[in-house]
Amino acid sequence: MGEEVFLVSETKAYCKSVRIESIMDEQKENKQIIDIDIVNEQEIGLKFNSSAKKGLSIFQYVQKCEDGESKNDDL
Repeated sequence: MGEEVFLVSETKAYCKSVRIESIMDEQKENKQIIDIDIVNEQEIGLKFNSSAKKGLSIFQYVQKCEDGESKNDDL
């Protein structure tokens, strides 16, 4: 949580930077979770620090280190 992500429309000119405030497990009556270990397809709910529209894709910027490895691969 606290990670910056970008909400992007793939059909319209729309991009918005937001931070994840909480993650909810839809299968456990919207219980807030801290760690996610998704092995199979799972539906989760994300709460952002700003309003969001439905139907947007979520992207995270990952900076590459000099050795070619990802600097931040969490999300």
